[in-house]
Amino acid sequence: MNARSTWLLVLSALALFAFILLFEREPRDPESRAQSSPVLAGFRADAVTGVEIHQLTNPVLRAERTEGRWRLTHPVQTVAHAPRVERLLSVFSKLDRHSHITARDLASQKASLAAFGLDPPRATVIASQATNQFLLKIGGPTPVGQQVYIQLVGADGIYFCDAGFLDSLPRSADDWRDTTFLRLRGLGYNRLQIRTGAQNLEFKVDDATHLWRLGQPMNARADNRKIHRLIQELEFWQITQFLPAPSAVELEALRLQPSESSITFSRGSNDLLTAHFGLSPTNNAGLVYAHCPPDPGLVLVLRAPLDSLRKPLAYWRDPRLISPLVASIDLIEIAGEESFALQRQSANAWTVAGPARLPADPETMQRFLGDLTALEVVEYVRDVVTDFAPYGLTKPARQYTLRPKPGPASPTNAFLAQINLGASYDDKYYVRLTGEDSVYGVPRTNLAGLPTRAFQFRDRSVWSFDSSNVVAVTIAIEGQTRKLSRAPGAAWVQAPGNTPLASPSDLALEETLYRLGQLRAEAWTAIGADQLPRHGFPEAAHTLTIDLQESGRARSCSIRFGRQAPSQHIFAAIDREDQTVIFEFRLTLFNLYVDFLRGLFAQPSPPAP
Repeated sequence: MNARSTWLLVLSALALFAFILLFEREPRDPESRAQSSPVLAGFRADAVTGVEIHQLTNPVLRAERTEGRWRLTHPVQTVAHAPRVERLLSVFSKLDRHSHITARDLASQKASLAAFGLDPPRATVIASQATNQFLLKIGGPTPVGQQVYIQLVGADGIYFCDAGFLDSLPRSADDWRDTTFLRLRGLGYNRLQIRTGAQNLEFKVDDATHLWRLGQPMNARADNRKIHRLIQELEFWQITQFLPAPSAVELEALRLQPSESSITFSRGSNDLLTAHFGLSPTNNAGLVYAHCPPDPGLVLVLRAPLDSLRKPLAYWRDPRLISPLVASIDLIEIAGEESFALQRQSANAWTVAGPARLPADPETMQRFLGDLTALEVVEYVRDVVTDFAPYGLTKPARQYTLRPKPGPASPTNAFLAQINLGASYDDKYYVRLTGEDSVYGVPRTNLAGLPTRAFQFRDRSVWSFDSSNVVAVTIAIEGQTRKLSRAPGAAWVQAPGNTPLASPSDLALEETLYRLGQLRAEAWTAIGADQLPRHGFPEAAHTLTIDLQESGRARSCSIRFGRQAPSQHIFAAIDREDQTVIFEFRLTLFNLYVDFLRGLFAQPSPPAP
């Protein structure tokens, strides 16, 4: 038997002796019988300002907390993984001793610390607080049970503690390094540059709208939804492995100097953070080598976020003409067939400022804003245009200007967006946004539905009456006329002759009149008698006249019906304020009215007296 084996047997015997000494005989010191007592009395995890760990096989590991943030200061200087550091401190604050060997017992049995794996210790942990320091030495395992020997410098003897806390000890400095690859939160950047191969993209935050825009290779709108998703993906990008600092030759071999791809976060002209990307390991195409100066080391990260950076230019362009800035819009100026403006009064209340100042219809405004912000480009006609005349955009046929509320950050002439509508081609219109050099194609159907005249925004109430006040109804269709009157007892009779109206026509008439009492236009279409032929109103138009007796005063409501509109509703016309106004009459109500007409005209006209 050699000397090494002999010493191992001796140490094992001493450890077993200590264990028997503790558990097999009654200790003379009542303190030695203490169970579940804290090892580090007075230790507060939240008050620790520094942690230092010495292990036999690893370099010294040191972490310090400054202004609430943990950093590694040895063997590397970098951001620490705070939850892992604090987990160890939390475990230490709850570390209980299950048994205790006093210094007197150790001396009486002539037991050495080496027998307990404490000379040298397996590990030493030093935790510093403002006015105190805890130095804990961790020894070997007990002969039986899942426990380990612990010595607290300055305290009496050796403790037995559960060995589970050893899992909280870092195996190397990498265990305590922050695995966040790009620390973007709080960085304060407003510019983002992505270089992948021959493609160079620049995104920057617009000072007026606070939205991301493309700066390179052109000044254009960027899809903010996609950029926010990208930034979120980058914020959660994790390092899978830390690698040593490479030589210049290794950087070149890994395509990191110069790099294949890079991303830079800047504020104005000041670069705040740059990451370079190279090749993938030969045995794992899902990872990629990366380097973030001034950190000298390399890291391996997942390739998937890098693939997001390599999307082509078209992917990052926003197809929407207007980003969703509805809450920021205070004034909308519309120039074209008629020039007028829409002024916000409150969150959902607007005023039409045109030939007359009128309250805007809330539903019409909501639909208009929704349609306006939903306009999307279907064709990028030309990216850089110097002469807009061929596209009918030198003097636009129509223009929508969206302005914010004037203030210190928004001068009076500032606008959020300005849409210029040019000539039509195929089934599209040429469109340009002021401030951009590009010309887009937008479907004609999407633009054709937007109101262009001030009257189209006015309140859509056509008239209002109580059906019980109706005294007569006259219907004229294709040269045939039917006149109905309300007889005493509320019965409807047909003139001439006052023939009672047969059921169920009388009930259908009452229902129709009730629905007509609060008539609203689905949309205002046109103004002027000259517009009637274009909307299917013949000279002998289908006319409905309703005579009313209200509080002793007589009045009449008359409406004419034309052809069916593209929306499937029915064009109708009324005379208001010495003008003929054409609007869309709801199809379901018109069908109810037509059902009544079928019953009415199926009955022969009463003979003249």
